Amino acid sequence: MDLLFGFLKDLELVKRKRVNGSLIESLTRREIHKIVEVLLLLTETQQLEVARNTFAHSASQSLAGRWNCTFLPHRLLQLDEVARFAAFYSDCVYVENFFLDYEHFTSVGMLREMLHDDLWMLIAMKPLLDAGRIRFYTPEMHSCLHCFETIFSDDTKTKIERGYRHLSKDYFDNSTVSLIEFNRRRLKLELDGPEPFYKHPMVMIYEGSNRIRDVLSTMPRLLQQLKDSGSVKLSPSLARKLQVQRKLAGTTANSATFGILSSKILRTSFLTDNALDISFLKAVSNNFQNDNRNQVAFKHLTSVVPFVADVPIADLLKLRKREEEAFLNYRKALNEAIGEFKSLDSSFTEKEAREIYSDLIQPRLAALDKRVRIAKKDLVKKSLRSIIAVAGVISFGLYTGFISGETAELIKTLGLTKIAVDVVEKAIPIGEAMSAAKSDDLYFLWKAKKLAK
Repeated sequence: MDLLFGFLKDLELVKRKRVNGSLIESLTRREIHKIVEVLLLLTETQQLEVARNTFAHSASQSLAGRWNCTFLPHRLLQLDEVARFAAFYSDCVYVENFFLDYEHFTSVGMLREMLHDDLWMLIAMKPLLDAGRIRFYTPEMHSCLHCFETIFSDDTKTKIERGYRHLSKDYFDNSTVSLIEFNRRRLKLELDGPEPFYKHPMVMIYEGSNRIRDVLSTMPRLLQQLKDSGSVKLSPSLARKLQVQRKLAGTTANSATFGILSSKILRTSFLTDNALDISFLKAVSNNFQNDNRNQVAFKHLTSVVPFVADVPIADLLKLRKREEEAFLNYRKALNEAIGEFKSLDSSFTEKEAREIYSDLIQPRLAALDKRVRIAKKDLVKKSLRSIIAVAGVISFGLYTGFISGETAELIKTLGLTKIAVDVVEKAIPIGEAMSAAKSDDLYFLWKAKKLAK
């Protein structure tokens, strides 16, 4: 990653850990494509490793790409969730290289916005990229039907089309579409609905001539309503005719298939935050299986470990490197707690995840804390008594004349030496307490909690 960030620094695209927006605004389409070519080469140099256990993960496109939402603050929030999962649980999370799709865009304004946002994503990912906890996965080519057949077996095309139809119907049934802007330059549609279809309202922008503009242009009454109120909700029949929800269904299908294909190639566990990804994959495959422990750990990590969001990523990565064995013990204990608490079916809820923390994890952390706190308190008390005793003897002797100044200096030296011995002797109990704490399966979690803001 040194070459990657060195390149960005040399071109002054990143200065003082910030994206140089004014420079990006001056770049031409050709310059952006050249820069992206180099970024692709620099991110492809990472050696892909075949996973050796179930704790390496391949993320769906919706987790770290721009496919689910292009709004940078939302992408950064999503990345933070992936980052904490990578640092607190996973060995490595592979994410799609988001510099791959620039070739599909011709608008220089769009390319500048994409580069600006993607560089901010890189900056946020840097500590995890350096630690190897997040890695880019760059497919050599677009997936073909043969690739899918290795997972979904024969008749792949029919199965994918069937899954896509079901997904499209679900989107149509769970979406409202509103027209919020219509002029010569562009039109905007806002789509909204319940989760898991929408985490927030989605705005689709259509510039220039297109089929949707042609349809809406024939509806002067609807356009007048837009002019009067600033927004007009489209009827279900009109929304179905425009078929704008099909794009979201396609995005979900692409996200799920990318994740499952990359997990097959890298032998990793598939990771997603979207229940629609899972339902789509089940629709196209009769034998699709997913590790529910991984999904529960990702989806409910902040409930199972409430302070996870309060620990700086860089500090957490240092702790994990320093306490690797303790981390492995913690992860094993966490999985056992998740596995034993309740059956991990689709009904596993946030409430149950919070109960894992309150019933199983929090009491053990509190016991560890108390054990070490008592040992430290005893050490301070006993050491203070030693210091007071030696100081009192010296002061009394000087006052009464029984001890000369030179003798007092000697006694001070001897006394302080004795204090040092006493402190070491009395520190043994706290050393034993720390050793006992370190042998506890939740020692890593206990240390992490100390780093919380």
